[in-house]
Amino acid sequence: MPHIRISLMHLFCLALFIIIFYGCCTQTDRFVNRAYHTVNAKYNGYFNAKESYKQGLERLANSHQDNFEDILHIFQYGTEQDAQSIESNLETAIEKSSIVIQQHSMNIDGEELNKWIDDAYFLIARCHFFKRDYHLAILSFEYIIRQFDTPLQYDSRIWIAKTNNYMGRFNNSRQALDILETNYRNGKIPEESKRLYYLVNADFYYKQAKYEEAIPYMEKAIESTRWRRDKTRMAFILGQTYHETGDFLNAQKYYAKTLRFNPDFDMEFRSKINMAMAYDPNIGGGSELKQQLYDMLEQERNKDYRDQIYYALAKFHKNMDMMDDAIDYFKKSIEVSETNNIQKGISSLDLGQIYYKREDYYEAQPFYDNAANFLPEDYANKDNIIRTSDILNDLAMNIKLIHVEDSLQHLASLPAAERNRIIDDIIAEKREEAQREREREREMMRAGHTRRDDPSQMYGEERGGWYFYNPSAVNFGQREFATRWGDRNLEDLWRIGGTGAITSADAIAEGEMSEIEEEQEQDIFSRETYLNGLPLDEEQIKVSNERIINAYYNKGIIYKDNLNNNRKAIDAFVTLNERFPKNEFQLYSYYFLHDIYSKTGNNTKATTYKNKIIEQYPESDYAQILSDPNYVENFLKRQNQKNELYKKAYSAYTNKNYDRAIRYCYDADNLELDIELAGKFEYLKALAYGYKGEKDKLSEILNNIVSNYHGTNVYDPAKNILAHLNDGQTAKVKETPKLDDAPEKDKEDKKPKDKEDEKDKEKDEFESIYEYNPNNNHFFVFIVNIDKIEIQELRSKINDFNKDAYSERNLSLSNIYFEDKKQILTVTSFQDRNNAERYLDKIHESNILSIFDDNYLKPFTISVNNYPIFYQNKNIQEYLEFYNHYYR
Repeated sequence: MPHIRISLMHLFCLALFIIIFYGCCTQTDRFVNRAYHTVNAKYNGYFNAKESYKQGLERLANSHQDNFEDILHIFQYGTEQDAQSIESNLETAIEKSSIVIQQHSMNIDGEELNKWIDDAYFLIARCHFFKRDYHLAILSFEYIIRQFDTPLQYDSRIWIAKTNNYMGRFNNSRQALDILETNYRNGKIPEESKRLYYLVNADFYYKQAKYEEAIPYMEKAIESTRWRRDKTRMAFILGQTYHETGDFLNAQKYYAKTLRFNPDFDMEFRSKINMAMAYDPNIGGGSELKQQLYDMLEQERNKDYRDQIYYALAKFHKNMDMMDDAIDYFKKSIEVSETNNIQKGISSLDLGQIYYKREDYYEAQPFYDNAANFLPEDYANKDNIIRTSDILNDLAMNIKLIHVEDSLQHLASLPAAERNRIIDDIIAEKREEAQREREREREMMRAGHTRRDDPSQMYGEERGGWYFYNPSAVNFGQREFATRWGDRNLEDLWRIGGTGAITSADAIAEGEMSEIEEEQEQDIFSRETYLNGLPLDEEQIKVSNERIINAYYNKGIIYKDNLNNNRKAIDAFVTLNERFPKNEFQLYSYYFLHDIYSKTGNNTKATTYKNKIIEQYPESDYAQILSDPNYVENFLKRQNQKNELYKKAYSAYTNKNYDRAIRYCYDADNLELDIELAGKFEYLKALAYGYKGEKDKLSEILNNIVSNYHGTNVYDPAKNILAHLNDGQTAKVKETPKLDDAPEKDKEDKKPKDKEDEKDKEKDEFESIYEYNPNNNHFFVFIVNIDKIEIQELRSKINDFNKDAYSERNLSLSNIYFEDKKQILTVTSFQDRNNAERYLDKIHESNILSIFDDNYLKPFTISVNNYPIFYQNKNIQEYLEFYNHYYR
């Protein structure tokens, strides 16, 4: 009996050995072979590869940070840095999938019999996507489409569209999606793939800000989604999308739907906030929404989010057209926003836009300034915000300058006794404030605190320099002013309508007095400090008026050219000329007024300013332009006449007809010439006299050029000739300037170019299945015999080299199965052939390959369009012939 058991065991082991032995063969189409390789592919390599891939994607999703200020991304793929953090998971997945392909592929007579091989390729392709090797990912997906007649060909096409979306190549995405749409209508896309199909279509439109087109796909995606977490996210995105497109009813619907899915705190908070901001008075339910926001303000957990709640209240009241309440809530949002600079910037931008729309540019300026400073660089329209902020800053500076100079002049015009009394009152107030501040300091010291914003520091007492020239002190004084007197319109003598005579301490504080050095010690409690800033004599008043004139003119230009506000531009120019007749900008302002009135159809006013220009400035270009409807045409004719005359003179000179050349040059005296052309005529005239032997005339004209034509092209050569003449030497004459005075181009060496042409011709005659496109993106490739070279050691060497020599490029490295005992190790990607070849040269120079047998290692570069052909053809020698012919 024991003997029988041993025999049965031996038979079983023998049978198992035979199954394994014969099943290992990948080129025999038997059930045992297929079963062996299918089971091993699925449960050994592929299972482990997919687990590593899933772990990486889970980490990537967890590291993703949503920006609720924008429409959320459909896919939670994080940043490039996040992607790098899961590279080890992806490399493991690629390596194990490659082993599956290498050891278990049963490609017999062009048909793959192991159904898990296409899954392994599909997993490798997706790993390339998440490594952000987009070119390599697309090539891998395209290989699956060509090679396998399985449902994965549709998934691969979806991923190709998705990859092109992420690369911003929307034309390519559109082509892939059009094919998929046909497949979808014909029912070929598997049911489990439809959700991704909908999402990729939606993402295609989101990435191009075509939100309305994305909506139908998002709605279908929600219907086809089973997981509550994903439904919640998509419902919120749909709410944002409807919100963005102005469909507030549907926005409310999907925000409410998001809340019913019981989202996490951030999404719950944003849904409630967004519901208030998307409120439409025609929908109703406003009181409930407003009460919900008030309740949120009271909740302790929302203490750090009050700025966003106030912002929602502001938007709610703005939608209700309750603008004063909206302004108050925007200001509260800015005030309580201590750490959230983005929210501070957004609230400031909304508030600035309200004032801007009201044409209250002075009030809009500080809020646009806030927005420009606090919003991140990638914020939508950040460049326009900065540009508007700069424009408003310039405008505010000119408005403030006019206000300050007018106030200073008014105070200076008061009787000395009244002026001194006002200044003494201000000094007394300053003393009281200083005393109160000292008391506060002592109290804080007793409490163990210190002040960081010590007003004495802001006043500049420690640094020296006059208080009123210290920008920080001025800003502090403005806040102090607003506290005492409230917001005041910028108008002359504003206090006369209120509490009596003007107190101009703040005006003095903002005055500019270049004659007083900033470093000079000033006593803010001395009357002289304030009196020194006042324009008390005619010369000082003249300087002050010049500042006002410049400010009015600048205001008009800003209104006209930068803000397109013709009404305010007219007001600025008219006020300028009424207050300061015959100012230096009068002619220009008249022309601008004529231009504005002409464009706005007020022909009567336009004619008035046209006549003023012609009567008061008859010799000006503006008068000639307005007097002569064909001025530009006639001007060009006159210009051509001058140029033709110079050509004649130059031609006579080069033909040695010096008398005629001189005559033409004298004819030019009757024309209006710019200094450059006049100098050329003079220089040509001088040289003609020189060649005639009239040395005195030559010297006379050259001296005239040196005296009167400094900075023109003929000044240096004239000076050079004079120097030689004065030394009794023969003058070295520079080539006579031609009309365009364009420098001759460097002569090109034709022989090398001819050789290049011959070389290109030879290249064109070389026949190959590959196309030579040197300007395409290129990969650097190793074909590695993995029986002779340890692939991980080679990878490590290349990785170290990339970090040292190409640290700024963030090159990506990957390896996949090529054919029996060979793998492709690919470095991506390079802008063109030259960059890729330079990389190869540096690899050789670094000597890192010296430890490997080069008989089993083939390095070369290949363009992105040739890579799939090479991978499918797998004829290394054929590509190397092409490569050596074109590249080496």
